[in-house]
Formats: sequence, C-alpha cells, structure tokens
Amino acid sequence: MDSLAELGRVYFTRRRRWLAARLAAAVLRAPWRVGGWLMLFGLALPRLWSEMALRILARANLVPGVRPCAGPLAGDIVAIVVSTGEDTYERCLASVRAQSVPARLKTVLDVAPMSAAFNRALDLADGEFHCIVDADMILSRHCFRRLLSMLRDEPRAYCALGLLRDPLLGKVGWVKMFRTEMTRGLRYQDVIACDVQFDRALRDRGWLRLETDEVLGQHISLQDPGRTFHTYRRRGQKARLFWPEAIAKELRRIAIAFARRRDALTAAALIGYCQGLSADDKGEKDFRDIESRAEKLAQVLRNFELT
Repeated sequence: MDSLAELGRVYFTRRRRWLAARLAAAVLRAPWRVGGWLMLFGLALPRLWSEMALRILARANLVPGVRPCAGPLAGDIVAIVVSTGEDTYERCLASVRAQSVPARLKTVLDVAPMSAAFNRALDLADGEFHCIVDADMILSRHCFRRLLSMLRDEPRAYCALGLLRDPLLGKVGWVKMFRTEMTRGLRYQDVIACDVQFDRALRDRGWLRLETDEVLGQHISLQDPGRTFHTYRRRGQKARLFWPEAIAKELRRIAIAFARRRDALTAAALIGYCQGLSADDKGEKDFRDIESRAEKLAQVLRNFELT
C-alpha cells in the first residue's frame, strides 16, 4: 500500500516510464489491490487520455494515495514579473492578475544582465512561495494553482515546474514556483544560463525538483526581430551547454518555420539560434547591446525581400 500511495502522490510530477516500472512491480507483488491495476491501466492509455483518466479515478477516490481536489487552495505567493520592454508585458501582467490562486504582484523593469534582474526579484520575494515570470510568458489561469498543489504535496521540494508552448519549438521549459525559504542565501551568478546554474545549486543541497508535463502557458518568443534574435540566441547558448541532444530537433523546427513563413521574425530566430550555438560569451550580456546589433540585422531583413 505504501508503494501505491507514493506512486499516487508523484504521478503528475515524474516520468511515465519510471512510474510504469515501479507500478508494475508493486502490482505484481500485490495483485489483489484494485487501485494499482487501475493506475496501471491509466498509464497504458495514450498520453492524451491518461492524465484525464487518472484525474477521474482520483476524484472517485478509487486510487490509493491520490487525494481528490477538494476545498480551496491558497498560499502566500509573490509573483515577480521581469520585463525589459517586451510587447507582451501588459498581457503577462493580466495573466498573473487572473490566476485562480491570487498572488501579490511585483515587477522588475529594465535591469540587466538577466542574473541581476533575477537577484532583484529574489530581494522582492517575501512570501512563502515566489514565481519569477518573464514578461514574454502568458500564463494559463490555473498555472499557480497547479504548481502550488505540487509543492504542498511534497515538502522536500524547492521548486515546481510547468511547461510553456513556444510558437517555433513547441513545448519548452519552464514556468517555476519556488519555496522561498529554500532559496535563502543563494544568488544568481553572472554566467550563461544563470537560471540553470541556480537550479543546480539548489539540487546540490539535496532538495527535490518537481516537474509536470502539463502546458501552463505560452512563451511568446516571436516579437520584434531584435528581441526574437536575442531570445533564440540565448536558447542556442543554453542548448549547446546543457541540452546538446536537443540541438538538431530545435534547429530543424526553426528552419522549417523559416521555410514556411519567410519573414523577418523567423529569419532572426534562425540566425540568433545558430549564433548562440557558436557564441563564446563568458557571462550574461546586457540585452540592450545584443538587441542594438539585432536591430541592425532586422533592418537588413526588412529591406531584403525573403523569397
């Protein structure tokens, strides 16, 4: 029963293959437990249906360890929106204000490099939980509720993460909610992918990171050509350093989008991503310097008929 209860608690935050192996072993040890067979059936369904099936079972109290969603969920959440002048800034603020779980809203405006902006956000994070939201994210209404429920179920977790949908790359990570107490004393370093380095420092302390496959919002990466170039340049740098296995897939998607659209935005994305793969920056760059160069490129693209 303990094994099934553990599987129930972590079903929505762990990988399916790992869960299937653990669950199959638990069911074989105790085949008379109906709840285990029901969960195994849920995992065997196509991905599109499996989460829906498990949620129905959870609400019906048929699966041991999976508690039904009952009663209001609340927490002291501080949402800090970090903006460098994105076109989506107001939409981002509106999506934070519309959350089904209310949060105190604060902003960090025009601070560079990114590590400095995130450190300013840490200084403003005075709640039990905090979520640093880039201004190019448009969150779904129940984003905070989903992340908060994950953290409530696992007190050893420092962070809960949900996916975003990018117009070129599909599902990308992450929107993050942190347990503020566990981040005390840590700062973002002036390095490439400072957020990844911050995450690793927390995991080195022995805390857990929870992930969900749910898409909890949109990442509006295609804005003006300058910002699009900057966004995908950073993405190329992070892929080269941390996710080399994803480079071919991401590059293919951007190239296909450029071939289909033939516009300045997808051209800026493709050029920025390729430059990021070969860039040898020692730390985060001031976005204004990069975007000034990108604007010169964008002007060339506007004057050049893409055929």
